[in-house]
Amino acid sequence: MNKLSIVGAGMVGEAAAQIIAREELCRELMLIDVQGELAQGKALDVWQAAIESGPIPGSMAAAMPTCCKVPTWW
Repeated sequence: MNKLSIVGAGMVGEAAAQIIAREELCRELMLIDVQGELAQGKALDVWQAAIESGPIPGSMAAAMPTCCKVPTWW
């Protein structure tokens, strides 16, 4: 799977994102939440955890925006 979006960056959304990133189920993961800053913080947490957990795909290793994006239109 190339792209995946999770609507809601609360506890369940963050847990789902962590598992998806750890299992390398997609190349691009987007967290969407009405509280944009919350989604940005959770996306950063997911990205950092993916780096700490070991080898990650090249597209995720390059930079945080490639791994976890938060739409700017919120």
